Amino acid sequence: MELFVATSILIYVIGAIGIFGNINIIIAIYRLKPRMKSSLLVGLVACCDTICILSEFQNATRNVLYVQSYRKECFWAISSYLFMCKMQTTLMCALAFDRFLAFVLPFRYLKFRDSRYLVACCIPGISFGIFFLTFAALNMEDGPIVACNPPLAYPPMVMPIWNDWSVTFDTLTLVLSIAALIAMAIRTYQLKRSSKRSNENEMLKKQKSLSKSCSVMIVIFLLTTYFGHFGMNIIRALGASQDVEDTVLTMAVLPAMVAYSQAFYVYFWSSRLYRDAFKEQLNFILPSNMKISLSESRVTAVTSISGSVSGQNISNTPRLQ
Repeated sequence: MELFVATSILIYVIGAIGIFGNINIIIAIYRLKPRMKSSLLVGLVACCDTICILSEFQNATRNVLYVQSYRKECFWAISSYLFMCKMQTTLMCALAFDRFLAFVLPFRYLKFRDSRYLVACCIPGISFGIFFLTFAALNMEDGPIVACNPPLAYPPMVMPIWNDWSVTFDTLTLVLSIAALIAMAIRTYQLKRSSKRSNENEMLKKQKSLSKSCSVMIVIFLLTTYFGHFGMNIIRALGASQDVEDTVLTMAVLPAMVAYSQAFYVYFWSSRLYRDAFKEQLNFILPSNMKISLSESRVTAVTSISGSVSGQNISNTPRLQ
């Protein structure tokens, strides 16, 4: 039980850091005009991550107060969390696909309407989230559980299916990420051999810049989620006792909390545009003697494209407002 309390304290610490970062990245994305598709996806991920963190706080509170959780009441108490877990997983997959599409069809990608694009990216997560909630509710088996979090809130019959589904989508995310890197390398090679596509060269340069932050986010997400899901499979394959399995499933929330909390810090490190936006936002709350200086260039265009594509002029220069 002391181990669960220590885990709960870490949940509070990592979660507080994550909520601070997620709020900042959502505000920064809102201020960016015009908004980029990949950034909008990151903003949606940050919203999902925030709900997941807040739901883990209730789990941590139960452990600290030594509250005995039961599967049925826990399932309904964190149903929004269970839904958002599916949304986060599919949105990370959509982010990997977004980077692939940006290199394979760069100009057509720009022409997609943001609203329709985001709806299309959200439909799989919404569908799978509703499916697993309904499937679990119809097969609910009540009983005491050591912690109120996924996957323990799912019935024993649903838990391995949920886990295998997550591993499948994580693997798809990995494949799409590798495909995006290959597409970027091929496009770079093609454009180096052509001197007549200056506009596409500029587009490639900006998309590569955007991909840096997205790629780091995806790598951290995959490392943490694979740790949790494969850990569950390994424990079961070894035939470990129920106590050992429950302990592993409870501890697996810590790498998940890292995944929920990472976006702000990845973008602060890897993106000058967002780093300056974050500094401006931090300066609103810091005292005058602790203000953070901005970079000399302050705000630069990340995806500035001006050219003719099929007879149409495209101008897409994001600025902070």
